[in-house]
Amino acid sequence: MNISFSFTRAGRVLPLAALALALTTGAHECEHDGPPPGSCEVGGVIYEDGMGGVPSPDGCNTCVCSAGALTSCTEAECPPPGGACVVGGVTYPDGARGIPAPDGCNSCACSAGALACTEIACTPPDGSCVVRGITYPDGATGVPAPDGCNTCSCESGVVTGCTELACAGPACSVYGRSYADGWAPAPDGCNTCACEDGQVSVACTEIACATPVIEACTAWSAPFTSDAFDLNGVAVAGDNLEVSVAYSGGCANHYFRLCYEPAFLESNPVQVELRLEHDGQGDPCEAYPSETRAFDLRPLAAAYNAAYGASGGTVHLRLGEGASYTF
Repeated sequence: MNISFSFTRAGRVLPLAALALALTTGAHECEHDGPPPGSCEVGGVIYEDGMGGVPSPDGCNTCVCSAGALTSCTEAECPPPGGACVVGGVTYPDGARGIPAPDGCNSCACSAGALACTEIACTPPDGSCVVRGITYPDGATGVPAPDGCNTCSCESGVVTGCTELACAGPACSVYGRSYADGWAPAPDGCNTCACEDGQVSVACTEIACATPVIEACTAWSAPFTSDAFDLNGVAVAGDNLEVSVAYSGGCANHYFRLCYEPAFLESNPVQVELRLEHDGQGDPCEAYPSETRAFDLRPLAAAYNAAYGASGGTVHLRLGEGASYTF
């Protein structure tokens, strides 16, 4: 008995052989569905192998599609998204909080492309230098010089090895050192004041500052004669030396700096000579203000430990009536 099969396609009856041919043809047609070999798909768009101008994943550069991969991308710097902030090469979206501040200890929030930061006083790492509110690690180069045009190195907490280029414009003088017209350091050592036509203004920034540090006297290269002042007392509070001073004036910024002589005096305990200097900026007023200034003694402790191979000790500070510092 002979049995034959037939199927209907689009209103026509097809014999089995014709159906097989139709299915085979359809299978070949399906094999060509999808992107061409070697192409790249980006954002739902297919780019042929060898095509340039393909959008990069960063959204602002372009690439070449090569064998199914994006290559030879341009490397233009992409602007941050609207309202974003870029800190240390990292992009933070508008509204982000907890962003590390440049000083390394405060934190910030990003608001419409600007940073709003906390202002707690930061303790700089051992051996680092703080210049204009920015902390530079021990060994750093390119540290801005106080004169505003030269650069220095940071060595064991001291800004030293500065270049000596001549700075243009009328300058202000603090401790015999010239500062470019436009700014000068504030008495606290980290804020800045306006320098106008050679005069340091009392108009200064007001960011929170770490305590000024004691320096080695050998770091004071500029010749300077201290202005008169009265030293009414000294006291050690933790790692700080607090000095009570009074002076004639009231119309200008008054600067005080403290240094130690690197040669320790052998006794029990070891002693060290301190020098406190005052720059009254030629203040013509005749009031007699008094105040207490504090200085961080940790650079002195580090110098003692290095000299004696110790990890702590006691040093008698020879300034005024004297005080002992244990660390």
